Amino acid sequence: MNVLSTSFLVLLVGTGVAYGLKSITRDTGVTTQPTPSASFVPWSDATPGPEETQPSTPQAPAGTRPCAKSDLVAAYGFGNGATGHLDNVFNFANRSESLCALQGVPSVRLIDARGDVIPAQQETGSWFPDNGNERVAVQPGVRLPGGEDTPRPGIAVLQMEWTDCSQARVVDSVDVALPGDGGTMRIKTGRGGLGRSNQAMCDGNPSPGPGRLGVNHFKSVDPAPPAYSNLAVAARVPEVVRAGERFRYEITLTNEGTTDVVFDPCPTHVENLSDFTYRPAPFRDDTPVPAERLKNLRGMSPHLLNCVAAPSIPARSSLTFEMFFDVPAATPAGQARLHWDLVGGTALKRAPKGILITIVR
Repeated sequence: MNVLSTSFLVLLVGTGVAYGLKSITRDTGVTTQPTPSASFVPWSDATPGPEETQPSTPQAPAGTRPCAKSDLVAAYGFGNGATGHLDNVFNFANRSESLCALQGVPSVRLIDARGDVIPAQQETGSWFPDNGNERVAVQPGVRLPGGEDTPRPGIAVLQMEWTDCSQARVVDSVDVALPGDGGTMRIKTGRGGLGRSNQAMCDGNPSPGPGRLGVNHFKSVDPAPPAYSNLAVAARVPEVVRAGERFRYEITLTNEGTTDVVFDPCPTHVENLSDFTYRPAPFRDDTPVPAERLKNLRGMSPHLLNCVAAPSIPARSSLTFEMFFDVPAATPAGQARLHWDLVGGTALKRAPKGILITIVR
């Protein structure tokens, strides 16, 4: 006899942070399909197309004058880090009264506290995404972001990544030579100097030569997508699923705010089985993972929410959405985690911890 078993993942949309994997009911037995809720929004097989993409900032019109040093103010911004890479971000704002443009990859020099140049071999591009050679419209009247604030459209952003194993000198500022002979701006770095990437590679192997400085093209800031910070998410999934088959699960979105949440544009949701949390059954956190099983289980599936049936969620209300997931036939037996991510707004920028499920063959 199949006994209903469900798992719930509770997290706050907008933060990308899971607030814990909570087992609401954990009965014994096996179920491949939980009983559907009494009321739910049917699944939609609609997939995102060009009309569902997020708005982007248009480039500056052809013929827009290039920005000069006298037009701009600049400051070290808030960077990110991932897998040993550190993103150094510099923001540029227009203090003049007319539009100007920044385009291309500027020449950059690293300066220490004494004003001396720190040798570094500049390269075009870094580990972080580069928008290419866009003509960035630097709008007058848009202020530089403060602290860790996100820059607004109208700001030009410059990203660079520095790899240096010498550890001998700290970058106090950078000299950015603006394209088109616009002059050179000296910009102070943050506390502690410019961030260094790949420091784990430097342990016990200091490099006597110059470091590497990867510099991206100037890029624009896209308009902010819809904010879903008042939505809380819960997922109801089966405990056991079979490789090569489709299973049904449910996502409940609760509007904890005092105003309606309107899905315009209709957001995309993605789902996948994680690879890094895979463990052979029986599951134990300390179970070694065989190398041949550390692979992408794939199953990534982007679809639109059924916004035709549910264009909004009223304040202090919940809606349950029906979901389906096709488990790849090659998925090995064992345990993995199912992730669900809402990406059509300022929602889950990173996949949450996920819901533990057992895969059988």
